[in-house]
Amino acid sequence: MFQLVVCRCVLVAGSLFWYKDSKLKSLKGDMALKDCEILEEGEDIAIQSDGKKILTMSKISQKSDWVIALKAATIQEPGQPPARVAGKGSGAGLRAKKYIAGKAATSSVGKAVAKANINDEAKTLITCVKNLTTAVYDAKTANQVENNIIKLFVK
Repeated sequence: MFQLVVCRCVLVAGSLFWYKDSKLKSLKGDMALKDCEILEEGEDIAIQSDGKKILTMSKISQKSDWVIALKAATIQEPGQPPARVAGKGSGAGLRAKKYIAGKAATSSVGKAVAKANINDEAKTLITCVKNLTTAVYDAKTANQVENNIIKLFVK
């Protein structure tokens, strides 16, 4: 039986872990590599135990590095799966902080502080974009564009 599975592999000590994606959220499988045999079969790497092929890794980038690491792992004791580190910038708290920062930055005091802390070229750019937007559209749209540019500076 053949099964094609695309996954992210992680090698820790004497164990190979594979996950559905690169976020390491959902562990799909693992195997201890102690006493396994690592074989290079053309473009693939095969892992055998007791004469049975248990896993074939295909289309691997840095194949030679994987072969060396897998062979070294066959003499090590099994390791623990890697601890998942929470991604920076993902959560309601961060969105709320960005929202509040954006509101503060686009207030009249916030605009004055933001403009005081940017260089002359950036001030000129904001002024030119605002004047151009006013000429093409209207003052309300120009203020919205200015607010968005200042939010970009703040965030």
